[in-house]
Amino acid sequence: MVLAFQTEFELYEEFTKRRKKLISVMADERKALNVYIATAKFATDKDKKRGLEYIDSLITSPKGDMFFTYPLIGFYLHSRGFLPERMKQKIKNTFINYTAYRGDTENHWVMYYTALYLASQTWPDIDGDSWYTGKSSNKNLKEAEEWLNHWIKLTTTIGQGEFDSPHYGSCFLGPMFLLYDFAKDHNMRKKAGMMIDLLLADYAVEYLKGIFTGGHSRIIRSQVYNHFNNPMHSLGYLYFGDTEFPSRRDMVIFSCLSSYRLPYIIYRIATDRKNPFINRETKRVRNIIRIGKERNPPVYKYDYITKNYCLGSLQGGILQPIQQHTWDLSYVSEHPNGTIFSLHPYYSSVELAMFFPEEIKIMVDEVSKSKTIYTDENKWVSSSPFEQTFQHKNTIIVLYNIKDGEWPRHIDSFFPKSLDQIEREQNGWIFCRDGKIFVAYYPIKPYRWIEEKINYRLSSYFQKNGLIMEVANSDEYPSFVDFKNKIKSNKLDVKNFDKELKVIYTTSNGDVMEFKYDGLRKINGSAVKFENYQLFNSPFIFSKYK
Repeated sequence: MVLAFQTEFELYEEFTKRRKKLISVMADERKALNVYIATAKFATDKDKKRGLEYIDSLITSPKGDMFFTYPLIGFYLHSRGFLPERMKQKIKNTFINYTAYRGDTENHWVMYYTALYLASQTWPDIDGDSWYTGKSSNKNLKEAEEWLNHWIKLTTTIGQGEFDSPHYGSCFLGPMFLLYDFAKDHNMRKKAGMMIDLLLADYAVEYLKGIFTGGHSRIIRSQVYNHFNNPMHSLGYLYFGDTEFPSRRDMVIFSCLSSYRLPYIIYRIATDRKNPFINRETKRVRNIIRIGKERNPPVYKYDYITKNYCLGSLQGGILQPIQQHTWDLSYVSEHPNGTIFSLHPYYSSVELAMFFPEEIKIMVDEVSKSKTIYTDENKWVSSSPFEQTFQHKNTIIVLYNIKDGEWPRHIDSFFPKSLDQIEREQNGWIFCRDGKIFVAYYPIKPYRWIEEKINYRLSSYFQKNGLIMEVANSDEYPSFVDFKNKIKSNKLDVKNFDKELKVIYTTSNGDVMEFKYDGLRKINGSAVKFENYQLFNSPFIFSKYK
């Protein structure tokens, strides 16, 4: 018991050092000013004048909707003790008069309603004639509370819609930190703290030395191959350590200033990688408003996590528009861009119409204005209705069946140039080695091997297509040669692939994987049943679905 206490105390001291360093570096920032940086300046009494001038200029011409109101209420609540009365009144008037758009995604609504909740609580006696909503502070507070409670219930029963996002995850956690620290209602504070625990524990299971592993609902293109260029990495550094100092750190300021302290068990979940383990989770598709039979179909996640790598996947299909990342291998490396994955670079007005209410025929053009890579056939983020996966431990089979008339008609795979070794053998297998991992990749169809700036692109122009990948830690084999020989001795049956779209592969562990597109997934003859998945199911976390 004493040893455990000492360990926790030492970890708390390390956390405190990381926390202070993050705040100090943000406070010293002079070029890239924003509300988060201004908050850090006030928290450390560094260059407050410049921070105040920035906030003053910002609220003179407010814009950005929930991306403006959420950080602004955080700044105000953390800094109000140091603000002149003139600035307090100006910020108050901004909240009352600025018509903030609620947005159209889950993270938008969480930020919007958190800001509305805290602003209505902060200025409780304003009537509906004054508020931009046309409702009194009390009614605003009630509406925000009802929606936040609805979101909490939905997330804890059938999962998040914008789940496990390296970019947008902080847009859920940041608001919860503000509610935890500033909500006057005891129940709301308690729920916010529990949601922080849940979201960080969810992150911790898939955390590997700074890498947010597994499939993602939404991810920015550059974050797919740069594991450390995202806001969630900053939170991983703050709470779990075991990674480099983050480059994207400003959005973590409310976490740094919060009175919340991470339970020791969640730290252990994030860092205990002594033994490999399987993680299964159920999330949900964001609200489908048309061209679908179910509002929130389930998303099934599977991860195999070891000390050096994680192979993780979603089941495939359109689960989130525009920025979905269905599967990948992410691994610990001294080199950059430590990931291998494939995708079908799909885009369609049908995909967008499932989730957005605008006129279908203009959707692709409208989305492309803000998401400029959406129609790029060389993009590295995409959902596809023609992609399905089947993973068992360290092996994955990915199948594609691109319909006639659809475009693009090719699949692409990403191989980083930074790999220590890449061998493309005549029998079809591609073998890779990096640091402490070995990778075997079998492309079912012929392909082009294209050299790009940071990677090689495997591009295959066959509508019926697929791949098999098996991964291993290097200490599982005497040598890379032994790994390759074992893989080549494994039984692989794709002889009737064009007719049946079916693969049978015997893994190096002797398990027989059988996968037919739009058909059953079988392990050693037994069908895998997604309906048996729970909300969380790993050695660390268990929670029933619904």
